[in-house]
Amino acid sequence: MAVFGTSWRVGRIAGIEVRIDSSWAVIALLITYSMYLRLSVLYPELSGGGAVGLAIPVSTPDPAAVPAA
Repeated sequence: MAVFGTSWRVGRIAGIEVRIDSSWAVIALLITYSMYLRLSVLYPELSGGGAVGLAIPVSTPDPAAVPAA
């Protein structure tokens, strides 16, 4: 059941469908926008595209940083 009523199929792992709720996309966009604003203030020499280009990977979680279960 999706919170906003929309979820997207990401893939299938071992026959189990993996889906992501649209609310996670909204959260990801807000975090990326927040990083864009921060980078624009800290590094004014960056162009708008440069700040966006840095904000996307910076706001993406690093799978290596997640501890193994």
